[in-house]
Amino acid sequence: MMKNRILLFFLLITFCNFGQSKTNVSIYTCANKIQVNQPHLLLNTRYDYEEEDLDLVTLITDQIIKDNPGKEGYDVFFADRNESKIVVLIIGIHQLKQIDKTTCDLFSNSQIKWPPYSTILYFDDSPKNNFIVAMSKK
Repeated sequence: MMKNRILLFFLLITFCNFGQSKTNVSIYTCANKIQVNQPHLLLNTRYDYEEEDLDLVTLITDQIIKDNPGKEGYDVFFADRNESKIVVLIIGIHQLKQIDKTTCDLFSNSQIKWPPYSTILYFDDSPKNNFIVAMSKK
């Protein structure tokens, strides 16, 4: 009888943990969450902006402000950009629901021409700029 209770207990824990991890995976609807080693190093990247880069930063910033009204501003930087890839750093959005909505709207914005390899890294706006998540276009 005791063995059955222990077995039942372990089965319940296994199923509960499996269910919890499953819901965590599907939180992002328009992008894939990716792992980034030492994301804070990207904050120190010095990217040389050209005119078209500034236009793209403006488009991205406008979309962010539209999706997240009521805040003074957000910081948008490029860590890397060329014809085949872009790495965008966004500082100021920290709620996962807002990150998901903003990412969906950014990647679906027809005015923004995303290269094949597009990644957005989100940081909060605390003094330490805590890393939140990195999203890659599906």
